[in-house]
Amino acid sequence: MPFKLKAVICDDSAVMRRILSEILKKENFEVVAEAPHGVEAISVCKVHKPNLLLLDIAMPGLDGIETLKEIKKLSADIKVVMVTSLDTQEMMIEALRNGAENYVTKPYQAEKIARVVNCIHY
Repeated sequence: MPFKLKAVICDDSAVMRRILSEILKKENFEVVAEAPHGVEAISVCKVHKPNLLLLDIAMPGLDGIETLKEIKKLSADIKVVMVTSLDTQEMMIEALRNGAENYVTKPYQAEKIARVVNCIHY
């Protein structure tokens, strides 16, 4: 059985979580949890200690940037890729400054997500 990297997906849209989950599974990731908001993402990352977190920026409550900051306090080893419809340069710079590995904009293209997650050194 091949080694699988563990991933968590955090997006307030169940449809987007399902799409991302299918893409990651094809790229040999085990999706160990999904979260609809930042507080739950932090909680499941504490439990599952994933290699990768796909994290939406625009969410109710704790947004993706604040969630990213908390995840990086939890573990610098969790690689975070921001997924967003907010393709603003300022938002992306802030995410990268706070430890995000990369970002992908919506609508998702499976090939682009595959490229981004496969270029990360876990």
